[in-house]
Amino acid sequence: MEDLVRAQCELPGYMTLNELTKKIRTEVNRAFFTLVAGRVDAVARARLARMMVVAGHLEPSHPGPGRFLLRG
Repeated sequence: MEDLVRAQCELPGYMTLNELTKKIRTEVNRAFFTLVAGRVDAVARARLARMMVVAGHLEPSHPGPGRFLLRG
């Protein structure tokens, strides 16, 4: 950061950097998920699905589509 100031480089505002960081993090996490999910075979996928069932229903780990707390 100090080097950028010395070189008189102008940085975007905090909110701009924060929003950019969130978008990049989302893209990277989605790519990791896709990579890992693609390596799980049908048998393992069925076992994981059974682990997510709690008292006859799926329990979300936090709000958002496709996010479930693994129980087992």
